Amino acid sequence: MLNDNDIWLPSGTKISPFENVLGFSILEYNTGGSTSTNSNTDTPPDGLKVGDEWGGGIVVYIDESGKRGRIMAKEENISSILQWSTNEYHTNSVSIGYNSNTFASDILGRDNSQAVLDYYVSNEGSAPIFEYARDIVIDGYDDWYVPTQWELTKGLNYLSPSIMEFLWTSTEYFSPYTNVGGINFSKALGLKKESSNTNRFSYFKKTLTEGKSRVLPFRSFGE
Repeated sequence: MLNDNDIWLPSGTKISPFENVLGFSILEYNTGGSTSTNSNTDTPPDGLKVGDEWGGGIVVYIDESGKRGRIMAKEENISSILQWSTNEYHTNSVSIGYNSNTFASDILGRDNSQAVLDYYVSNEGSAPIFEYARDIVIDGYDDWYVPTQWELTKGLNYLSPSIMEFLWTSTEYFSPYTNVGGINFSKALGLKKESSNTNRFSYFKKTLTEGKSRVLPFRSFGE
């Protein structure tokens, strides 16, 4: 029930409730799905399907429940040419539960991305593609991340050939190699165009800027 000092804003207005603004309590009226930037609380609208535009991009995956899935940013939100990281240090970003045989099937790009960002808080260097995804805001959503191979594969049918010239994933090679100084190094997985009609996932040096080494952010909902 509305009180005398409550007002409703127009349909779809995004604003958090707060008190003591000209003596009114501002209430949020929202329709469709949730517009929260927290992927854990996103509620997809009824009938949402793969290929629909929602949540800041294109829905590229929905699980059997219809409540959890992945959203890929539109092509106009692709980054400039960026390195995976400014050095080749192994960040051990593979999600828990994966091993040397299954790491390429990791579906948790959000967790991978956070692990990489956390690594460079206390270690030398930085992770440009992860910082780009972390900092971008699209249609009010600010929880974007670098996709895994599994996630990026879900979106390939919605990308033009020029975008697929070279795209980074957050998938890091599971087994690092050690240099003379005892530091663990590893490569990262990228999708690279090999011919006019062939694109292939391969491992590249993380410091690569050759060609169009860019990233197209993803976000999840319901996870």
